[in-house]
Amino acid sequence: MAPGQAVKKFPPAKADALKKLASASLKNARSGDAAGAHAAAQSLRDLWDADQASLQPLDGPGWTSVDAQMDKVLKTFGIDHSNPPMSPAQQEKELNALLTDMG
Repeated sequence: MAPGQAVKKFPPAKADALKKLASASLKNARSGDAAGAHAAAQSLRDLWDADQASLQPLDGPGWTSVDAQMDKVLKTFGIDHSNPPMSPAQQEKELNALLTDMG
């Protein structure tokens, strides 16, 4: 999907809240604040999960696209996955991809 297409049908306030948390996690990962990056990623996951019932029906393919990238982000932090956290560089890569997807 083109950047921003996956969230085009989502309410702007919901998409903005997700982008804000992803950006906060990215900023913390870049600055070496692993705890802050993890906390923001956890909040991002919590918000995404809480909004699934309202967002998924608005655009199933868009939701699925973001959800797949979200899973990659969470895996880099070891959130909902059995692996230990990955390197900050890998976290940044996946967060950047997620932010690009969301536009």
